[in-house]
Amino acid sequence: VGEDVGERGGDQRPLAASGERRIGAPEAVLEDVGADVGFADHHGVVEHRHVGVDEVGRGALAGPVVVAAVQITTNVSGVTDSKQLPKHHRTQVAQRLHNRCSLIRFGSADNHEIDTLGLSRALSVAYERALTDVEADLVLTDHYTLPTPHRFIRATKGETLFYPVAAASVVA
Repeated sequence: VGEDVGERGGDQRPLAASGERRIGAPEAVLEDVGADVGFADHHGVVEHRHVGVDEVGRGALAGPVVVAAVQITTNVSGVTDSKQLPKHHRTQVAQRLHNRCSLIRFGSADNHEIDTLGLSRALSVAYERALTDVEADLVLTDHYTLPTPHRFIRATKGETLFYPVAAASVVA
C-alpha cells in the first residue's frame, strides 16, 4: 500500500491512489510536491509525459556519477535493466534508444564534486542537472527520492518495474 516518505511534504499518496497501475511494486510511492499534473491535450488525445531516471557510477571509487532522464513512448526491443545486458547488447540497445526516445538528458557529478560534497549530495546534483528544464507530468525512479520539484514515483527495483527507468539505465 506504499510507504509514507514524509521527507518532502505535499500530498503523499500510495501508487494505487495516483491512478497509475501497480506492477508488483509494494514499496512504490507517489509524491506530489505541489506540481500540477497537466497532461497536454492535443485534439482530444491525452499525452502523458512520463520520464524515467536512473544513475550509473554510484559504486565507483573515483567517480563520476551520471544520471540519465529518458522519455520514451514506443517499445524498443532489448530494453531491460542494464545490469542484465552484456556490454555489446547494452551498446546496441542504447543506440536504438537514442534514435527512438523523445527526450534524453544527462546530468553528472565528477570525482572532485563527489570528494567535496560527498556521494549523496553529488548524486542529488547529478539528478538536478539531468532534470533541469525537463517538463514531465511524472518522473519514475529506481527508489530515489528526487531533489527537484517534479512529481515522482520511486520504487525498489524501478528499472525492472518501469519501462522508462529501464531505458534510462541502459543509456546512462
